[in-house]
Amino acid sequence: MNNIVIENIKKYLEENKANIVADIKDLVKVPSVSEDLPKVKECLRLLISKAEKMGFNAHSVLDDSIGIIEMGEGTETIGVLTHIDVVPVDDPEKWNTEPFDVVEKDGVLFGRGVLDDKGCIVSSLYAMQALKELNLPINKKIQLIVGTQEEVEWTDMNQYIKEFKLPDYGFTPDGQFPICNKEKGYADIAFKFTSSNNQDGEFEVINFSSGNATNSVPAVAVAKLKGDVEKLQTMLDAYLKENTDSKITINKNEDILIVTAEGVSGHSAFPHLSVNPIVMLGKFLNTLTFKENAKSNAIKFVAENCYDYFGKGLGVYSESEYFEGEYMHRNVISPTVVKDEDSDCTVILNMRPVYGTTLEGLEETFAKVSAESKSKYEILDFLAPIFVSKEKPFLQIMADTYDELSDGLKNDFTLGHGTSYAKAMPNTVAWGPVFYDEDECCHVANEYISLEKLLRATHIYSVALARMVESKDSLI
Repeated sequence: MNNIVIENIKKYLEENKANIVADIKDLVKVPSVSEDLPKVKECLRLLISKAEKMGFNAHSVLDDSIGIIEMGEGTETIGVLTHIDVVPVDDPEKWNTEPFDVVEKDGVLFGRGVLDDKGCIVSSLYAMQALKELNLPINKKIQLIVGTQEEVEWTDMNQYIKEFKLPDYGFTPDGQFPICNKEKGYADIAFKFTSSNNQDGEFEVINFSSGNATNSVPAVAVAKLKGDVEKLQTMLDAYLKENTDSKITINKNEDILIVTAEGVSGHSAFPHLSVNPIVMLGKFLNTLTFKENAKSNAIKFVAENCYDYFGKGLGVYSESEYFEGEYMHRNVISPTVVKDEDSDCTVILNMRPVYGTTLEGLEETFAKVSAESKSKYEILDFLAPIFVSKEKPFLQIMADTYDELSDGLKNDFTLGHGTSYAKAMPNTVAWGPVFYDEDECCHVANEYISLEKLLRATHIYSVALARMVESKDSLI
C-alpha cells in the first residue's frame, strides 16, 4: 500500500470528524447500562440504522443481542469485536458533566461510553467506511460484531459463539495500544454467608452492602448497625488516628447507626488505581465485637481474607510474574459487590487470573476458603486467560501499521490486564484505543477520550484493515 492511499484514508477521516463526534454523541445519549436491556437494544438498533444509511450490510441477531455490520467477501473473515453496553454511573456527584450527554472540551469528549466502548464502535465503523468510500481492493470479509452484555455475564456472545460462524482472526478496540496478545482471564466468585447466632457482641449488623457492577470497584460501602453511637464514634476516632488514609463516617437515623466508607471507584482490573471502600469498611468493622450473623461473618471474611488485592489472604497469590518466559503479571482479586439478602449476605469477588491459572485450581482453592469462613462459594463466571502467538501474519500487519502511524511510538506485544471480547473468539487480541501516554479511564467518573487520539487510532485501524483485506494470502 502506497503513501497516497494512507494519506487519503487520513484525509477522509479528518473530513468526517464532525460526523464521528455526532455519531458518538447520539449513541452515548442512550443510557445503555447492561442491566437495562430495553435501552441496550435501543442503542444497538440506532447503530444498525446508522450503518445501513452508510451503505453497510447491517443487521442484528438473537433478538437484538448481537449486531453485525459487514463488508467484503473472501475465504477469510476479519472480526472487529465491540460492545454497546456500558457500566452504571454509581457516583454521579463526581461527574463534572452529565454522563449521558457528551461534552467536548478542548478536544476531549466526556461521557459514559465515549471510551468503553461506543467511541470505539464509531471509530471502527468509520475505519471500514474509509475503505469502502475510497474503493480500495477487498479480498476478505470484515465483520464489525457488536455485543450487548460485555460488562456483565456474556449471555450474548456465548450464544452467538454456539450458533454462528466465527471470524478467522481479528481484534477488539477495547483495550490499550500496542497489541495485547496476552490477556488476563476473568472470574466472578460469590461467597454466601447464612444466618447464625453463636456469639453475642456489643453491636449488631443489620445491613452490609456495596456496589452494583462486579467488574468495578465501587465508590461507597455502607453498614447499618445497632448499638451505642458514642462508643462507636470513639472507636472510629481511635481507628482513624492509626489509619489516616481511611474515610469513614457515622450517621444516626433513630436507633440505626449508618457507617459509610468512601473510596475511589475504578476498573477492577486495575485495583491499585482505586481505593476499595468494602475493604476499608470491613477492616474497621472487624475491630468491633458483633452479635454473630451472616452480615458480621461477611465483614470478617472481607477483613481477614480480602485485605490484599494480590490474593494472599485468599490463597491465589502468584509467586512469579512470568509464564514460560512471557510476562503475565500476577493474579488480582477484589470484592466489588456486597448483597444484603434478608438474613443472608453475599460477597462477590472479581478476579483477573493470569495465564496458567486454571478453573480446576481455583475451585480447589476457594473450596478451602469457603470451608474456613463457613460460607458457600460459587464461581459465577470464568473466562480463561489468552495467548496468541506474535508470529501470526495478521498480527505482523497490525504491528507494522502501528509502528508507522503511531506518531513515534513503537509496537510491542503486551499484556492486557482487563477482559475483553478477545477471549470470545480464536486468534483475537485487544488493540487500542488507549495510547501509552493516556490514562485508562474506563468505568470511572468523567470517562473521556481525546478526539485527536481517537482519530489517530481510527487511522491505524483503517490502514491495518486495508492491508489485511488487500492480501490474497492467508493471514492466520
